Amino acid sequence: MENKDIEELIIKYLNGEVSPSELDALSTWVAVEGNAKVFENFVKLHYKILLIVSKPDTGQILHNLKVEIKKSKRLKASMVYKYALAASLILFLTLGFLISYTSDSSNQNRNQINSVIRPGKDKAILTLEDGREIELDEKESFKNKNAVSSKGQLVYTTNVNNYSEAELLKYNYITVPRGGKFVLKLTDGTKVWLNSESQLKYPVSFKEGENRQVELVYGEAYFDVSPSTQHNGSKFRVKNEQQLVEVLGTEFNIKAYKNETEILTTLVEGSIAMNNGSHTAILLPGEQSKLILGVNGFEVYRVDAADEVSWVEGKFSFTNRTLSEIVKVLSRWYNIEILITDEDIKNIKFTGVLSRNESIIEILETIQITNNINYKVNENNTKITIKKKG
Repeated sequence: MENKDIEELIIKYLNGEVSPSELDALSTWVAVEGNAKVFENFVKLHYKILLIVSKPDTGQILHNLKVEIKKSKRLKASMVYKYALAASLILFLTLGFLISYTSDSSNQNRNQINSVIRPGKDKAILTLEDGREIELDEKESFKNKNAVSSKGQLVYTTNVNNYSEAELLKYNYITVPRGGKFVLKLTDGTKVWLNSESQLKYPVSFKEGENRQVELVYGEAYFDVSPSTQHNGSKFRVKNEQQLVEVLGTEFNIKAYKNETEILTTLVEGSIAMNNGSHTAILLPGEQSKLILGVNGFEVYRVDAADEVSWVEGKFSFTNRTLSEIVKVLSRWYNIEILITDEDIKNIKFTGVLSRNESIIEILETIQITNNINYKVNENNTKITIKKKG
C-alpha cells in the first residue's frame, strides 16, 4: 500500500469515518513491524493535538482500533466540551497503541503505582460547634439533630424552627483534605461543591430576615445559590481573604488556595457583586475576576466558564495551562508531591480534557504525548519528578 493511501486511511480513522474494510486494511498495515511508529510520527508531525481522551486497552491493535472507533462515535454525540484539532479532528486513541515512546517509569510496576497513588474520592472532616471532628466519606453515614451525611454529601435540616436562638449563632466547618471532594447543602437550599484542600465555615442555620453569609477559609468551591426570592429578599454572601461576594441567586466558583497570591472568581449564571473594601466589580456570566492579594482593585475578563468549573463534573479541563499550573492541580487531587526539576519546562503549555477518575500514570502519559517531558515515580510511590526528555 502506498504512503498516500495510508495517510488517507489515518486521516479517516482520526475523523471516525473509516469503513469496516478500511479499518481492516489499516489494522493489517499497523501490525507490520515498524508501522505503529510511523503512525505515531505521522500524527505528531501533521496535527497539533489539543485534546486527547485516553482509554487504555491492553488488547491487540486490531481490537483497540475497533473499540476506539466505537467509542469515538458515542463520545461525539455526547461531548459537552468544545475543542478543535488542526482540521477539527477528534482523537480517541489508546495509550498502549499510540504511545510507543519510552518513559523513565516504563519499567516500573504500573499497577503498584496506581494502587498507591489513587484519584481523589468523597471525604471530608466536619467540625461541629462544640469542636468535635467527624470524619465523612463515601461509605460511612452520619446523622445528628442538624444534618445527615451519606454518599459524599452533607445535608442540613431546612426547618429553621428546629433551632434555638443560641444554635442560630453557631458555626460548623467542613474541611476537604488533599485527595478529596465533598458536597454540602445548607439550610437555605444552597449547594456547595468543595474541591481538594478546601475549608468552608457556615452557620448551623441562617436567621430569617438577615443576609446569609458563609466563609471560604481557603481552597476552591462552586456555589449554586438558593434565590433571594425564596428567602424574603435575603442576599447570599461569600467571604474570603480580602474579598466579599454578594449574590441574589446564581452559580459561581471561587478559587482561593493557601500559598497562592490570587483569588479567582468565575460566574456561570446570574450576577454577582465583588467588594474588597476599597474597590467593587460586577461580574456577568462568563466573566472571571482576579484579585491579587495586597493589590487594590479587580481585574475582570472573559473566560470559558465551563472550563473553569469542569472539576465539579469530574473533569480536568486545561486550556493553554502551564505545566506548573497543572502540577498544582494534580498534586491536590492525587495527594502526591510532584516536582518539576527543569526550569525551562515549567511554562510549557498543555490543552486537554481528562477524567479525574484516571490514574496518575494515565494522566502523565497523556500529557507526554504533546510535550517533551519524562516523569519518574520514586521507589515508595510518594513523589513524582518531571523533567525534560533527553
